[in-house]
Amino acid sequence: MHRDADYENHELGEINFWVPFTNVYGTNSLFCESSPDQGDFTPFVLDAGQGVRFNGNQCRHFTKPNETKDTRVSMDFRVIPRKVAVRPESFQGRIGDYQAKEMVPGAKDDDGEEEER
Repeated sequence: MHRDADYENHELGEINFWVPFTNVYGTNSLFCESSPDQGDFTPFVLDAGQGVRFNGNQCRHFTKPNETKDTRVSMDFRVIPRKVAVRPESFQGRIGDYQAKEMVPGAKDDDGEEEER
């Protein structure tokens, strides 16, 4: 059980997204509290391909040993809107322990592709 703010390089403005590729329910899901320090942990119940946005920076979340017949396969990612980033000048290409890129909407590179910074 953790909240992302427990670890270095996680900004307060971080937004977590979690997308399972399989149906999730009960112990094959991710459990999260509804708001910080509530302790009212419930599993996300989602169909394959649905996603959830949650405050994993401040809300504790965890998984349990899977006691269902179904395996969970999922991905997660985090974003930090530039306007709420506390330290954009010190961004070192990491959110926590994860490699990250700064994206500038609408910016184009020399090939006309959207630019990453």
